[in-house]
Amino acid sequence: MSITELDELQHPASDDWLWRESLYFNFHDASGKIAGMTTAGVRPNQNRVKGLAAIFLNPQQILMHGVDCPLDAENAGLYSAGGISYEILTPLKKWRVRAEADFTSVDPCQTRQGDPSTQAIVPASFDFTFDALDPAYEFPPDVIEPLGGRARHYEQNGRIEGSVVVGSQEFAVNGFGARDHSWGIRDWLKADRWSMIFAQFGPRFTANVVLGAVQGQEVSIGYIFHGGINIPIKDAQFDVETDPVSDLPQEAQMEVTTVDGQSFSIQGSVNSIFPIFLSQGQGQVRWYECSTRYTCGQQTGYGMLEVVQTLHRDTSSSQTTRLS
Repeated sequence: MSITELDELQHPASDDWLWRESLYFNFHDASGKIAGMTTAGVRPNQNRVKGLAAIFLNPQQILMHGVDCPLDAENAGLYSAGGISYEILTPLKKWRVRAEADFTSVDPCQTRQGDPSTQAIVPASFDFTFDALDPAYEFPPDVIEPLGGRARHYEQNGRIEGSVVVGSQEFAVNGFGARDHSWGIRDWLKADRWSMIFAQFGPRFTANVVLGAVQGQEVSIGYIFHGGINIPIKDAQFDVETDPVSDLPQEAQMEVTTVDGQSFSIQGSVNSIFPIFLSQGQGQVRWYECSTRYTCGQQTGYGMLEVVQTLHRDTSSSQTTRLS
């Protein structure tokens, strides 16, 4: 089974309550001084579309806009909802991504329950194009299943060009980013924990790697784009260090081996952190989206580090998943 241009479109849903389809993009300027991300997911059997957009200006200034609304004519779902839109310009090659809304200021140290509603409101937006650097890479479904359910999922890295506006300030963004597209059953509570790196060191070297733990068993999956081709990984080892006071991610060490025998040692230093809380019934997941500076040998790059941990489980409930 391979990814085709038709897979860029929305897919028919099964009748499972947890069936979900989602898009995700992250971006950063080549200077590393500004970054952001956005995602939207539809659960047709729950008649909901949920998503968010975030802007990282510096460790003290992180802005977010959340979306949680019914699927209807105004909120068309996966490609347009709540001021966030994703437009396919050329399938598997080029997208335009936009968000415009009143964003909320987030303090990751104070926002422990995923509710930043008491923080300052700032009008903000971003508008950028994503031009693919590598072919879309599908993660093998049988390896994904232990981490979150029966789903298909592909990723891609790209060159980013556009702008970010915060209040009266406008910032040009010229750098790199990554995206993914998933559809199928997504159970947030299935894995105990997982970490993921999106790292772009330049137009010919990127890393997209996941390491998770399910009932004590580690699962690694992903690929390295190097030498003009996507190379699946064979194994990955992650070590994420946290601040002893705040318990927020600070540093990451990663050892990645590809199927062709190459080894990559990647270090990550977190610049700023956006906390996300997900709920499913009485279960809860804590998710940190971290704008990160990466090094690999003499090369430096930027991207996102995701650190996710299941806090509570409720296997008897299948209520609506809430994205905070």
